[in-house]
Amino acid sequence: MVGIDIENIERFKNLSQHLIARVYTINEINYCQSRSNSHIHFAGIWCAKEAVVKALNDLSLTVSEIEILHKPSGAPYINITPKLQQYFESKNIKNIHISISHTDTVATSIAMIEK
Repeated sequence: MVGIDIENIERFKNLSQHLIARVYTINEINYCQSRSNSHIHFAGIWCAKEAVVKALNDLSLTVSEIEILHKPSGAPYINITPKLQQYFESKNIKNIHISISHTDTVATSIAMIEK
């Protein structure tokens, strides 16, 4: 299964602190805020979360339960929490691969399930 999402970055320029805290993990917030133009990174991570939900085709997981982290190389990956590991095992999922890309105006992400 594959999921994809695309967003207009402008929507992420003035996110409220309440919304950020509700949707993003502390690690995601720290990552985005450590970057110049943090709104671009908030948009990219949002797209990755949405792409994962779409690939799973299951609304029992919310975007706030999916944490997107980055390797030292900058490559994004999903942090497999204990809850997510249980979910993966119940659905026979080995991994979910993600990619994020953006311009100054648009962010996109794709997620691919490996079984």
